[in-house]
Amino acid sequence: MRKSYAIAVAALVLVTGAALLAAHLIAAPARSAAANLAAINGITVGQTTEADLLRRPQFQKLERTCFGAECMYGMMAENKFLNQLHLAPRTSLWTMVTVRDGMVIKVSVIGWRVGSPGLSLSQVTDVKDCDHSPCLKNLITPNRVFQSTRITFDNRSEIHNHIPEAVNSACLSRVHGCQMNDELMPVLHDIKLAVVTR
Repeated sequence: MRKSYAIAVAALVLVTGAALLAAHLIAAPARSAAANLAAINGITVGQTTEADLLRRPQFQKLERTCFGAECMYGMMAENKFLNQLHLAPRTSLWTMVTVRDGMVIKVSVIGWRVGSPGLSLSQVTDVKDCDHSPCLKNLITPNRVFQSTRITFDNRSEIHNHIPEAVNSACLSRVHGCQMNDELMPVLHDIKLAVVTR
């Protein structure tokens, strides 16, 4: 009797432990993405220096990658566990800050889902594709394949102070993920409405 009770308790402990581990692995990408988005929130292109950037704890641990005069700090979160279980399409959120001559020149969030066009949100020095900010641009290849949606805005836009609300980090821990770009980046919906009412 005691032996079967001990086996049942051990089995219960193992099942509980496995469930807690699975819950942690499912939730971890959303937590990581939320922390990455918070780390870039409030950075202002043309005003935030690289020294200011390195005062933020998250950037002190990052490797600096340089291509000529431009250097980049990048962070990534991905729903590997849900994807391996075939419960959600592979989805990644990248956050990147580019510096040149000691000054931040670009802050970007890039969302990527397998089988879907890419999606990027970038604060830049100068919005070149439109005569307004934020600017929404769909990139289409010469053979008419929808490749990605790019949102650019300058440092006067309040988006740079609301990055965690502009991007839905919860998509990385959701079964089936987020199916639409408007779900992954809610700011896209707001920008589309603003374009219609202009």
